Amino acid sequence: MKIRLFFLLLSLLLCQWTIAQQTVSSGKLIEYSRFNSTIVPSRNVFVWLPTGYSTKERYDVLYMHDGQMLFDANTTWNKQEWGIDEIVGKLLSEKKMEPCIVVGIASIPETRYEDYFPQKALNYLPDEQLPEDISFNADNYLRFLVEEVKPFIDKEYSTNKSVEHTFVMGSSMGGLISLYALCEYPEVFGGAACMSTHVPMILSKELSKEKADQWSRAFRNYLDENLPTANSRIIYMDRGDATLDAYYPPYQDELDKLMRKKGWKGPMWVSKVFPGAAHTEVDWNKRLDNPLLFLLGTDRKDCICDKKDTDMSPDNYLISKFKDADIVLLAEDHGVKENLDFVKKMIPKLYANGIYMLGMEFGAYEDQKQLDSLINAPRYNENLARQLMFNYNTRWAIVEYMNLYKAAWEWNHSLPEQAKKFRVLNISYRYNWEKFEGARTPENMKQVFPLGNTEDFRCTLLEREVLSVHEKILVLTGTIHAFTSYRFPYYDYTSPSFVRYENRFLGNLLYDKYGNKVVSVALHQPFFNYPNQQPTLISPAAGKLELIMEKSQNNPIGFDLKGSHIGELHDYSYYSMGHKDFILSDLFDGYIFLKPIRELSSCTVDYKFMDDTNWNEAVSNSPDPDWQPRPHDKEEYWRVVENFMNIEKRYADVQ
Repeated sequence: MKIRLFFLLLSLLLCQWTIAQQTVSSGKLIEYSRFNSTIVPSRNVFVWLPTGYSTKERYDVLYMHDGQMLFDANTTWNKQEWGIDEIVGKLLSEKKMEPCIVVGIASIPETRYEDYFPQKALNYLPDEQLPEDISFNADNYLRFLVEEVKPFIDKEYSTNKSVEHTFVMGSSMGGLISLYALCEYPEVFGGAACMSTHVPMILSKELSKEKADQWSRAFRNYLDENLPTANSRIIYMDRGDATLDAYYPPYQDELDKLMRKKGWKGPMWVSKVFPGAAHTEVDWNKRLDNPLLFLLGTDRKDCICDKKDTDMSPDNYLISKFKDADIVLLAEDHGVKENLDFVKKMIPKLYANGIYMLGMEFGAYEDQKQLDSLINAPRYNENLARQLMFNYNTRWAIVEYMNLYKAAWEWNHSLPEQAKKFRVLNISYRYNWEKFEGARTPENMKQVFPLGNTEDFRCTLLEREVLSVHEKILVLTGTIHAFTSYRFPYYDYTSPSFVRYENRFLGNLLYDKYGNKVVSVALHQPFFNYPNQQPTLISPAAGKLELIMEKSQNNPIGFDLKGSHIGELHDYSYYSMGHKDFILSDLFDGYIFLKPIRELSSCTVDYKFMDDTNWNEAVSNSPDPDWQPRPHDKEEYWRVVENFMNIEKRYADVQ
C-alpha cells in the first residue's frame, strides 16, 4: 500500500523562516537572530527565561527543535504555537517543575528533513536503499547544538551545565532528532521527549510502505546498538491517532518492543497514546505538561545516572579501585558504626585480592612492633589493643576501631602457618599535647608534634612501608586527609577572591607525586555547611545524592564519581567555597553508600578505656585543648566521649 498522504501531511510541518519579533505571556524571550555557526547555516536561536530569573540561581535547560513555533502564534506560518511559555510558567508557579531555561533552535524549511533525520541510521540500510539526492546533516546539526549553542548558553546564562540538568525535546522529525541526540550525546543530555515521533522516517510520496518499513527498521537497528544503558536516562514518547499520527501505531509499537527488549521500563521510559490527538501544535500544547513534568518534574530527574554508577556492591567496588591504584584512601566521618563494620568485613576480601595492609590514622607508628605482634599472637590481647589505641589518642575509647585489630588477628589466625600475614599499619605517631602552651607558634607546636608535620610523616611512612616494597594498602582516615586532586578552601583576606587552597594534606601529597596510583573514595557522610549557616551539616549535593539512592531502595553500592553522572551533581557545602560550578567529582574519585545519613548509627563506647591507672595521662595528653578543654573529672571525660560518639544526635539536623 502506497503511503501517498505522507508527503502532503508532513509538508505542513515545515516551518517558514521568520524574523518577526515574538512576544511571550510569561517570562522573558531573547532572540539571537541568525545565530552564527561554523558547522551549519545560521539560524535563529530563542532563549526563554522564567519570571524571576536570577544569576544567583542555577537553571536546568531544555533544548527544543523548531524553535520558531514555540512561543507566539502571531509569527508562525500556521498561526499555531506550542505555548511553551504559558505551560512552563504555569507549572513553575505551581512548583511542579524545576526552574528551567528553554532554548528554541529554529529550523530551516529547506533543510529540516536533512537536519533532523538520524544520520547514522543510514548505515543500517542496504546500499540500494540509500538515497542519492539528499544530503543528510543531522550529525553536524547536533554538533552545532552541543559544540556551539550549549557552550554559548552556559556562558551567557546561569545554567546547571551537567547531564542531569540538560534535556532535549521535539515533535515529529524533531522527536527523531531528540532521541538521536540522546544516543549520540548521552554525556550531554539526561533525557529526551519525543512527541508524535515520525518513526516511519520517510518523506517523499513515492516511497512505499515497504520502504517505510525498511527505513524504520534501520532506525531501530541503530537504536538497538546505540541506546544508552537501559534506564540510565529518561525518555518520553507519545503519539496521537489522528491526521499524520494515524500512520504511526505499527511503527511506534515496534519501537516500544525494542525499548522493552533493551530493558527500558517505567518510570525511566514511557510511551503514551492520546486518542483523538492530531499532528499539530495545538494538540501538542494540550498535552505539553506530560513531557515537561516527565523531564523536569520536581520528583523526576534525580534518578538519572548510568547503570555503571550504581551496579557494584561496596566491597567489590572498593576492590576494583586497586586494579590501577596502589593506595586507596577511604574517607570517613569518625565514629560511624556502619563504616567500621564495613572495613572490618573487608579484611578477608582485601587479602584474597592481594592487598595485605590496612592503614589506620588512629595509631602511633612507635607502637608498630607491638601491633604486629598483637595481630599475629596465638591469643588476642584485648588490653594491649586498648593500650595501643590510648597511646595514640587518650579519648579514642571506641570499640569498633579496636575491633579492626581483632579482625586482623582473627584472619591471620585462620591462615596456614607459612602464609603471608595481613598487616595493620599505624600511619600516625604519638603527639605530646601535654606540651601545648596555648599559643600556636612554630616553636610551641614542634613540642606537640616532635616528628614534624603529620601529613608529611604519613606520606613518607606510606612511601617507605608500602610503595617502596611494591605493596598495596587501604587507608582508613578522616575525610580531610583523603583529598587528592581537591584543594581544601580557607578564607584568606590576602588571597585572590579571599580564598586560599590547601594542597598539603596526605592525599594531596601522595597524588601530586604518584598521580592515579592514589585514589580517594568517600564513605557516605554529611558535609559541613558554610560558616555561620544552619544547619551545621548538610547532605551531599543538596540531598540529591540521597534521592538517587532512595530510588534504588537504598541498596548499599559503590560507584565512581569521576566520569559518572552522580559525580556531576552540584554541591553547595563548605567544600564548594571558592570553587566555580563545584560538583561531587571535584571532591572525590569514588563513593560508597551504605545507608542514608539518618540511618547511620553510633559506635560503641569502651568504658574500660580509662580508669584510675591512666587517668592522669588522659588529662595531660588530652588532644587539642583548644578544640575540647581538658576534662576536670572522669564524669566530664566520659560525657565528652559519649557526645562525640552520638551520631544520631550529631546528624539529627542534617538537611
